Amino acid sequence: MKPSSLRRSFSAALFALSSLLLAPSNAQGTHTPSLSADAPRLGDEMRFTVQGDPLTPGLLGIALGPSPTLPRPHTTFGGLGTTTLVRGFTLDASGTANRSFLLPTDSSLVGLDVQARAFVLASTGFQITNQVRAEAFPPRIYFRTFGDPVFNPNSVLVSFDALGAANEFTASYSSPMTDAVFVPSLDRIAVLLETGELLLLDPKTGATTRSITITPTPSSLDDLQVAPFPGRVRIRSTQATTQSGLRLIDLQTGETVGSLPGPVYQATNIPGTTRVVVRDANRRLTVLDDATGQIVWTGTQIPLTNGFPVDWFLDGDRLVVLLAGTALVQSPAEPAALYPIDLQTGAPLAPAPIPIPSPADKRANSVRLGAGPGGTVAVVTFHELGSASSEFLAVSPTTFAPVAPTLAVSAGVEGPFEMVPSPGGTEWLALFPGATVFQKDGYLLVVDAATFTQTGLVPLGIESQTALLTLPSDTLRRVYIGGATSPNAGSQGFLLELPTDPVVGPPTRHALGEPVGLFQNGFGPRISSNE
Repeated sequence: MKPSSLRRSFSAALFALSSLLLAPSNAQGTHTPSLSADAPRLGDEMRFTVQGDPLTPGLLGIALGPSPTLPRPHTTFGGLGTTTLVRGFTLDASGTANRSFLLPTDSSLVGLDVQARAFVLASTGFQITNQVRAEAFPPRIYFRTFGDPVFNPNSVLVSFDALGAANEFTASYSSPMTDAVFVPSLDRIAVLLETGELLLLDPKTGATTRSITITPTPSSLDDLQVAPFPGRVRIRSTQATTQSGLRLIDLQTGETVGSLPGPVYQATNIPGTTRVVVRDANRRLTVLDDATGQIVWTGTQIPLTNGFPVDWFLDGDRLVVLLAGTALVQSPAEPAALYPIDLQTGAPLAPAPIPIPSPADKRANSVRLGAGPGGTVAVVTFHELGSASSEFLAVSPTTFAPVAPTLAVSAGVEGPFEMVPSPGGTEWLALFPGATVFQKDGYLLVVDAATFTQTGLVPLGIESQTALLTLPSDTLRRVYIGGATSPNAGSQGFLLELPTDPVVGPPTRHALGEPVGLFQNGFGPRISSNE
C-alpha cells in the first residue's frame, strides 16, 4: 500500500474512531486481532496489549468519559462528555504491540469510564479488535483483623481509599478470617473464612458476589495467595495436620484444580510465567505450573549446613535461598548463608551455601531486593524474637559480598523481621513497633539506598503498630502502617500515612473507626493493597 493511501486509511479510521469505540463489534471484528489491558488504577500506567498478524500497523483508540454508574465531574478532562486518545502501533515479529498511558492521581477520576479498541490494517482493510471497558479506581489499602474462635470470633475487612483518604466500606464476619487478597484478573476481593467459605467481594461496595465452599476447611494459619494464572488463588498451609499444603482454586468454577502435600512453608510466583516455586517442610523445592496444575520439577533439597531456610529472592532465572544461621542454637554458630538455584531445572548453582557476615546473637529472617550502593542489592535482616534490636546487611545479589557496613538499630518494643524498599526506590524502610501496654513509642527507620546509611528514625506514637506497607504504584510515593490503639478487644484500628522518597514526618493518622482485638489468633491487624 502506498504511503498516501495508508495516510488516507488512517485518517478515515480516526474520523470514525469515537463512534466505533462505543459501538458493538461488527463482522469485521474477529477474535484475532485481540486487545487486553491492565485494570485502570489511578496513579498507574494503564497498559494495553494488541495481538494479531506480525508486522502490521494499527491504531489504538481510548475513549474516556463519565462513569455510567458513579456520576462525577471528571474536571481533569475539562468537563467534556468523552475524550478520545489515539496511539499508533506496529505489531512486532511475534504479533504483539504494547501501549500505555498514565492515569492521573486525581480522586475526582474515580469511576472514570475507560473504553478501548484497536484497529489493525490488514491486506483486506481494517480489522477491529474486541472492546475493553473498565472503570478507573483508586489505590486501596485493605485493613483486616482475623478474629479468634475462642475469645472473639468476629473478623473485619476495611477498604481504605488511598487517594480520597476515606473508608470505602467495612465488611464484618461472625467467624474468624484466615486471609484476604485482591484478585486483579477478576476485579474481586477474595476472603477466606475458617468455616471453609471462600467469598468474592465487589471491591467498590464490599458486597459478596459469590461464595465457594472449601473442603477440608482451612486452618487459622493458612494464607491466601493470588495465582499467576488468571482467576485462580492458592490456599497455603503450614500445618502438619493438613493433607494439602497447597491447593489451587479456580474462582470461576469453584473447583480445586491442583494440589501439593503439606505443609508448605513458602510459595512465590515466578514473574512472566504461570509457575510458582514452593518449599515444603522437608526443605524440598518444587516448581508447579498453575495453568495446568502439573509439577514442572521437584526434588531439590536445601542443605542444613547453615541453619534452616527462611526466605528467598528471585533474580532472573535464579532462586537464591536464605539460610538463617545457627546463632543461639549451637556453638560454635554457623553464619547465615545464601544458596543459588537454577529456576529452570532446580540444579544448585553453588556446591554449598555461601556464608555471609552474621551477628553472633541473631539469626537471619528475611531478604529483599532493591536499589543500593552501586546498583541492585539484597538486604538481609537479622533479628531474634523479643529483642528491640535488628541488624541489616546489604550484599551483592550475584557475589553475595557486602556492599556497605552492617547497620544495627534498636528502638520500639520489638525489632523488625524485614526491611523493604520504598515505592520510589531511593530509601529502605523498617518498622520498629510501639506498644501501649509498655508505653513504648514506635518508629519508622529510614535508610538512604545510595549509601545504605540511616537518615531518619520517625516517631510513630505509643500505639501497637503491626504492619508496614509500601504502596505499590507507578507514581504515588507513600508508606502505610497499620495497627490498633491497644491489644484489647474493643480497641480501634488505624492507619498511619507518610510520604516517601524522601520520607517526611510526622505521619498523618487515619482512624478506621472499627473495634478490633489486636492479638486475635496471635496476629495483629494486617494490611495489603489492590496491586
